[in-house]
Amino acid sequence: MPKSIVTHLRDFPDRLPPMLVKELRQGLRAKAFVVVFLVLQGLLGIVLLTAVAAESSSRAGTSVSSIIFFFISLALIIFQPLRGVSALASEMKANTMEIMALTRLSAWRITFGKWSAIVSQSALLVAAIIPYLILRYFLGGMQLFAELLMLLMIFILSATLTAVTVGMSGNRALALRVLFPLALVPLGISAMATVFFEFRGMTFMIEFFSLTSPENREIASVIVFFAVYIGWIALDFGASLIAPISENRATVRRIVGLGLALVVILLLRPLDHEVQLFVSALFLVPLVLVSLAEPINVTAPMLRSFTQRGTPWRLASLFLCPGWAAGALYSLLLVVMFGAAISLKGMAEDEWIDFSIHAYGAIGALIFPAVVLLFFKVANRFASYLIILASSVVLMGFLSLVADMMNKDGLLYFFVWLPPVAWALAEETGDYASIAFLCALLGGFFTLVLLIGAVLATKRLHHSFASPAAES
Repeated sequence: MPKSIVTHLRDFPDRLPPMLVKELRQGLRAKAFVVVFLVLQGLLGIVLLTAVAAESSSRAGTSVSSIIFFFISLALIIFQPLRGVSALASEMKANTMEIMALTRLSAWRITFGKWSAIVSQSALLVAAIIPYLILRYFLGGMQLFAELLMLLMIFILSATLTAVTVGMSGNRALALRVLFPLALVPLGISAMATVFFEFRGMTFMIEFFSLTSPENREIASVIVFFAVYIGWIALDFGASLIAPISENRATVRRIVGLGLALVVILLLRPLDHEVQLFVSALFLVPLVLVSLAEPINVTAPMLRSFTQRGTPWRLASLFLCPGWAAGALYSLLLVVMFGAAISLKGMAEDEWIDFSIHAYGAIGALIFPAVVLLFFKVANRFASYLIILASSVVLMGFLSLVADMMNKDGLLYFFVWLPPVAWALAEETGDYASIAFLCALLGGFFTLVLLIGAVLATKRLHHSFASPAAES
């Protein structure tokens, strides 16, 4: 009997990106995905069987929805993003990045492929629970559009968190890419339990995602925008960590960020000052953080691409050239743009005091780690920056707790040079006018120090490449 020969056996079409196919083939067979998939199916099956047995309860449908969304959130928001903590690190540890580079895969395609593979598996989990939502319909009280939209929002949040972990996985610091996400797991589980099981929590979520009011539709649009924005920054920064030094990713990221900043500033005009400040912080913090934490990886041809195109490009290099020095000037430019846009609307005295405390305090908190790093040479600037930033916030919380326990608010004045402490000091003392002035003073001082450091670093950079040795 002649043997049959199979000539066309493919699990994925050739049109898909090769990095996505490689990661999907490995990821779908990985124990982490298989265990999460089977456990999720088993738990949801038990929940539905129990609910059907007790369907006489009037709140059975809402209770089942809460349990279903809790478990799917646990899988998508906790476990799936955690699979990205070793996405790029595993390739770096196995020394396969150079091999991938030989296949003409860019750093962005490698990073995006890693992310899209995990997100595709998350999409498979979402598709697998849709039948449970359909079965839940027979228990009554289901609002199909609202629950499907909430499921979509959970998936978008999962994709954003996965982008953050994949982007951070390119960093060599184990504490940053593994221990820090693991430390946030209990907080995330507690938050999800509060949202889905607290009194009227699920009811509120259903009402919100029904999108019956213009305010809810605007908030949902803002959530989607910032989810995409933060995910893009995280993936792009992760690509810059594994890219060769000759690949300039910072300039494109900053140009796109500047364009998005102009769009956000235009959209801020009709909003209240509190909302303007919140949206501005949400936009600025990721971009400023990445810009201030960049190492200076600049080559002579890269610098000449700016300096040999005339005065406009030479001026643009002060803000768009890779590295923290130009990133500091770029960050200050963004802060001035947003500050001017908010201030031009006009504020009452009490609004101005509140704005000064929050705005100058946040600026000082972001700039303080960069100022500290001016006096030290560190091998991993991004990890060092985040450690200093997190330590200052944790120290603020500890000092505030100690001051409350000892009933001595004056203790905080000894640490007022630490920008986050000013926030706690304002709440403890109630002297908002003085604290606002103090925040402005500290923010201005740290900004001036960083500005001087960035200018000096830029001069040293131009001087080093202007020497005959650099030109050769």
